[in-house]
Parts: sequence; C-alpha cells; structure tokens
Amino acid sequence: MSSWIVLSRTNGKAAGKVAPHTPAQQAAQAAEDVVFVRDSFSWLTLLFTPVMLLWHRLWLGLAVYVAATILVNVSSGLANLPEDVPGLAMLGISLLFAFELSTLRLRKLERHGYEEEAVITAPNREMAERRFFKYWDAPPSAPPPAPRRAMQPASASADLPAMSAPSPASATATSPRPAPSSPQGAAEPYVIGSLT
Repeated sequence: MSSWIVLSRTNGKAAGKVAPHTPAQQAAQAAEDVVFVRDSFSWLTLLFTPVMLLWHRLWLGLAVYVAATILVNVSSGLANLPEDVPGLAMLGISLLFAFELSTLRLRKLERHGYEEEAVITAPNREMAERRFFKYWDAPPSAPPPAPRRAMQPASASADLPAMSAPSPASATATSPRPAPSSPQGAAEPYVIGSLT
C-alpha cells in the first residue's frame, strides 16, 4: 500500500481554460484540477535521475543535479581520487533525489497554486482516485461579491445611541491597582466602565 497526497488548484481557474457555466461543468473542471502524488521511494529516479527530473519539469532540481555532477567530477579529478569515488557520490545524489522526488513535486505544485486536499492510502492510483472522489465535494464556484453600503456619518444614524463619557459619580467598578498620581499627590481610582 502506498500513500497518495491529493492536491487541487485553489485559484479555481486553470490558465487558458474557459469558465464553466453549469454545475456539472464546474465539477468536471474541479476534478481536472486534482493531482495525485505518490509519497514513496522512486526506483526510476534512482536509475534515471535527470530523465525523471525533466519528466516532472523540476528545473531547479535538475540544475542542482547537473551542478553536483560537475562538482563531483571536477573535485575527484583535482584530488586524484580513485575511479569508484565519483560513481559512489553520484549514486548517493541519485538516492537522495529518489527519496525526495515526491516532496519536490509537492513544493512545485504548491508554488503553482495547488493546495493539499487529502492523504489516501491505496495500492495503486486508480484505487486512490476512487476513494478520493467517492467522498470529495467539488469546491463551489466563487460567490458573488456582497453589495457595498454607503458609509454614513455617526451623527446621521438615528439607530445608534449617543456616546458620552462616563461621569465620575456613575463609576462603580474600579481597578485594585492605583492610577498614576495626580499633581496634588492623591491617587484617583482607575475607571474600568460604568454601570448605569
């Protein structure tokens, strides 16, 4: 059994696609924007690292792989290392990419507007799709924007009570800590609120 991470596009529209009009078309469009990424070791990446990085369009990962290849070959030539050392170093780099391919794909999809929806455990992709779509509700289309209301000055609104500062005689709740002392040296109580 493998774990499948399910992502869907969050911005609602894929580039270059026409907006759907009916709810069925909206659901079909949303289902097209769902991606399943298997979270496991990739044997093909171990054997064919640059090809798999190209296949998934992981350009930054490919640039790191090429730079590491050049660095390993140049440093082994300058240090007069045995011929096995560069091969073992490249095997280690390929092993790292084989373990992290799914993470690299997830980060790339998140940068392109996808968001994680679920994690499904299934033996293959078809079964993962069945389990996911059985319980998945397609995201609703964006609601229409709320109408704007004109702002009225506070004096023009009749339904709001008039605000006034509490008088010291109506203050009944005081704080136990003293307020800063007045110029005469007598401490005045700190007013929290009035109970009228």
